[in-house]
Amino acid sequence: MSARVSRATKVLVAKVFALLDYKTLGRVYCWKGGNEFWHARRQPCQRLGIRVAEALLEKLPRGGRSLYIGAGVAELPILLAEAYERQRQVEPYNLRRSEVAALNRACRSLPVCFRACDAASARGRFDHLWIVSVLNDPERFP
Repeated sequence: MSARVSRATKVLVAKVFALLDYKTLGRVYCWKGGNEFWHARRQPCQRLGIRVAEALLEKLPRGGRSLYIGAGVAELPILLAEAYERQRQVEPYNLRRSEVAALNRACRSLPVCFRACDAASARGRFDHLWIVSVLNDPERFP
């Protein structure tokens, strides 16, 4: 039996996605056509993120800590599900300052705060590590 993300968390995910500054995010994710990119991907990104979160929640214990390296829009449903469904501390790191600012504006007053620095600065113990496009990001590693 798979873990289910609650309706309340799904509603929260939708609210956060509605608050995102897609004009800024379009410039971060695309050379051109950012508005079209996000217009076509908002709903699929939310749905896939919820499905990934449900698979992950089966494996993660309550109250642990997760370190996300390179996290962005696609990881929002997973981060929120961890924080609300498992009461876990999530620490997402991302080197793109404009993306971090946009994500943090949408997540204001939530237990998810993106850090605009290298994840090497993370302190303490983590029982879960998620690496997102760090090894193949064409902007950071051409």
